[in-house]
Formats: sequence, structure tokens, C-alpha cells
Amino acid sequence: MGRVPEASPPSNAEPLTVKEAVRMLVGFLKGLLITATLYTIASLGWHWLMGVPLFWLTGLLAGLLYAVPYVGMLVVVLIASGSVVVMGAPMPFLSEGSC
Repeated sequence: MGRVPEASPPSNAEPLTVKEAVRMLVGFLKGLLITATLYTIASLGWHWLMGVPLFWLTGLLAGLLYAVPYVGMLVVVLIASGSVVVMGAPMPFLSEGSC
């Protein structure tokens, strides 16, 4: 059985500077913003195709709540499902003459 590597960095490793930490945080936030924007666009399109009455609201909420794990998705699913149950969903891609 092999030896398990230590969890701490080696003693000769350079310490992380504040400038490097800020650069890493900014990179993470940029990536998160790009991903949330793409998720918003995809959610808007999918909710429109599925006939969700307030597709623009649920799509925007999906993008805004993207960074909140599990809770954000649950809130969007509950709002979209609730609006479909209350208002009905025509599903525009299945309507007459669309094919």
C-alpha cells in the first residue's frame, strides 16, 4: 500500500500573496459570471419552449440564483412548476402549424 501524501504544502513552497489571492478570486468570479449568463440564456430558451407562463422571470431567477447550490435550483423549479400549474402551459413548440 502506498504512502498518503501530506495535506500541507511542502515547507519550501512560496506563500500566497494578497495580490495572487485577489487575482484568483477575480478569475473565479469572472468564470461564475460567464457561466451564470449562459445558464440564464439556456433557461430562458428552455422555459419558453416548455411554455412556462413567466419564462422571462424564471429564466432570470435561474441565472441570478445559479451561484446558490441546490437552493437556487429548487426555488426556480418550484416557481416554474407553480406558474405552470396555476396559469397552464400552452407549449408553443407543440402547437398546430409549428412543424
